[in-house]
Amino acid sequence: MPDAPNYETIAHLVDQHLSAGNQVCFWVSSQSMSPALQVGDGIIAESVSPQLLRLGDAILIQREGDYLTHRLIHKTGKKLLTKGDNNLSPDPPVSAEAVIGRVIAIQRSSQMIDLQTRKWRIINSLMAILSKLEWKAFTIHRYLRIPFRLAIKFVQKIIF
Repeated sequence: MPDAPNYETIAHLVDQHLSAGNQVCFWVSSQSMSPALQVGDGIIAESVSPQLLRLGDAILIQREGDYLTHRLIHKTGKKLLTKGDNNLSPDPPVSAEAVIGRVIAIQRSSQMIDLQTRKWRIINSLMAILSKLEWKAFTIHRYLRIPFRLAIKFVQKIIF
């Protein structure tokens, strides 16, 4: 029986597929983007130029020998700030080169959710704004986080 592929092999295959214009599918394994992305969901990503990334996009990032899918909440030049919807604070900034792709669809059970529709672009932008405001409020005073956390949960409850 052959050995399981190592991380470098998988990363190389993912890069090859995306470079060729193909899409890749990953399965969600954490609650960091819940409820937008749930454990067991399939996420379909495609290659994207960093200049075409929009605030609110769920992006696939290569970090420390793993893949991470979080929401883009801030862009400054070639530095990107991402945050899981279910996390209180953002991830350390990453360079645009760390972006593997943009999530364009979610496969949940037998349902396919197209994130490229106007409706989902607006929802994703709203989630990014609320998430960034929550983080900023929390850095000022931890009790200011509560209204933003409640707003995020309210929006998520309506949408998801």
